[in-house]
Amino acid sequence: MAGDRLSTLPDRALHRVLSFVDVHDIPRTSVLSRRWRTLWREVDAVNLDTRSYWHHGYEGGSVGRALFRDALAALGADGRCPVRKLGVHVESYYQIDYIEDAMRTSPGMDAVLAAPRYEAWRSSECFCAPSSAIRAVSTCYPQAVPCQSLRVLELAGHTLGTPGAAVFGRLETLKMVFIHSSVENLQAMLDAAPNLARFWLEYVSSFKSEELGDDSYNATPQGRVLLRCPNATVAVTLMHCHHTDGHGLNLDAPSVRSLR
Repeated sequence: MAGDRLSTLPDRALHRVLSFVDVHDIPRTSVLSRRWRTLWREVDAVNLDTRSYWHHGYEGGSVGRALFRDALAALGADGRCPVRKLGVHVESYYQIDYIEDAMRTSPGMDAVLAAPRYEAWRSSECFCAPSSAIRAVSTCYPQAVPCQSLRVLELAGHTLGTPGAAVFGRLETLKMVFIHSSVENLQAMLDAAPNLARFWLEYVSSFKSEELGDDSYNATPQGRVLLRCPNATVAVTLMHCHHTDGHGLNLDAPSVRSLR
């Protein structure tokens, strides 16, 4: 039996395997053996994925209710170890409303984020049109995430909102892919993370907020947009990023040792 072969692995290896299983399927591992009945509660990661809920049909609200019901049950399970890593993936091939309805469920993402002190949060929302273009769907407001404890923040398929007064004092890794954001919000996010060591931007499109003046963000004499990284930043990845005025993004990273 596959379950018996897996059960011969040490707990550390099994915890690693289970850290990639989503909340819909992870309790089902209990049927593999008596040992597995409590094993999943010892994993410090929780993963939410709407792709496991296709049997609910294409009604986003129904999927969201089931998704967050399972998430809160997993977080509140008896004997659950502290959860430090949260992964969220919401995907639709044809309907943006599906994603919006799923994420507007209450209790929903707000209740999940209010539970433990996460150290890593990975959130991706993906709308794949027939042309296979991936679009930013909903707005992610950084002040809504557990900023005081996060060490890793990865966002994909979002519009980046303002971080407001949030301070990401422990944040070491920030990765943003397929993000739509004003330059002001990108800079504010960098300013809010003074200890950021690794910064990754990929397929990020930026724009200048029309309501702000011409001096609301840094610019080079050639008119290029300039983002200033914290002095702690030592590794930067910048790929396929552009500004809506036709110029590319430029980074000022005085301590960088690795640049892609």
